Amino acid sequence: MSETELLLKEIEGLPASYIGEIRDFVGYLKHKTSLSGKDTDKRPGLVEKKLSERFVGALRLSDDAYAAFQNSLQEGRNEWTQDSY
Repeated sequence: MSETELLLKEIEGLPASYIGEIRDFVGYLKHKTSLSGKDTDKRPGLVEKKLSERFVGALRLSDDAYAAFQNSLQEGRNEWTQDSY
């Protein structure tokens, strides 16, 4: 029995409620592989962008919504830096 067949058998033995977690973990492993440069399916010459470059502007917020979002983040940070008595 191949490693893939053994893995599939193990997965089939798990409750269906774990399928989402299994998919997430497989995605994590694929991402980890691509970061380590061991991904054999990459096209030559393809440069991987940093996450900050890949997702910049992904929220597509209006200026007002962006300002509100930044304000909310800052307020959250301020809660951790305030002295408690």
